[in-house]
Amino acid sequence: MTHDTVGPITILRGPDSEIAIDAFHGNNVVAYRRMLGRAEVHALLRPGPEGIRGYRAGNPILFPFPNRVSGGRYAFGGRSVQMDINESARGHRIHGLVFALPFEVLEVGANESEAWHVARVRLADHADAARQYPWPLELTVRTAL
Repeated sequence: MTHDTVGPITILRGPDSEIAIDAFHGNNVVAYRRMLGRAEVHALLRPGPEGIRGYRAGNPILFPFPNRVSGGRYAFGGRSVQMDINESARGHRIHGLVFALPFEVLEVGANESEAWHVARVRLADHADAARQYPWPLELTVRTAL
């Protein structure tokens, strides 16, 4: 197993597959390819159009909520919060708050049995996200091949 970093992308490689992780755009797994035979490559994730980031391509992290928050409003712990609407046609907030945030890469490594990538995001470090989820939240993600 091996790993490489190319710009903002970390590539984890195994004997017959590889994944690419974009930590600067939501820690999204933007590619997963598997070798079929000696030279044929089969893409297991459909790439998004050039320049498309966030929840429309790859395998995004939808946190702290998947799906929709009706009207972008919720109440928790005696507090009401209005989030930004990002599904304007229906007036909802969809797919969480971290899919486009930069994650901090904590560790990248490989040994004979796996290659891994560990990254985290703290909402308090991103004023726009913290305003929409005003409680301490830290998410650490380990991706391994």
